[in-house]
Amino acid sequence: MKYLFWGLTGLISLWVEMVLNNYLRIADLKINLVLISTLILTLRWPSAVLIFYGLLLGLMCDALSHSMLGVYGISLFSTLILARWIGR
Repeated sequence: MKYLFWGLTGLISLWVEMVLNNYLRIADLKINLVLISTLILTLRWPSAVLIFYGLLLGLMCDALSHSMLGVYGISLFSTLILARWIGR
């Protein structure tokens, strides 16, 4: 059940990131909703599965936004590793 919740949260945040983020700008800054949602999940449930799930979500953000693989993926992966390390 927990994995289903993680999957739905990630897919919903990815959808909102790609579709609605241009309209949700605050002071002309784009908020990375995928990063915020995965950080909340990682701090709540510090699991190694979530770190790799964040990496996959980051690669999906890369593919859907600018097609340069690695920018979002590496940043989400390193941020979630740091969050898991701090959250212990």
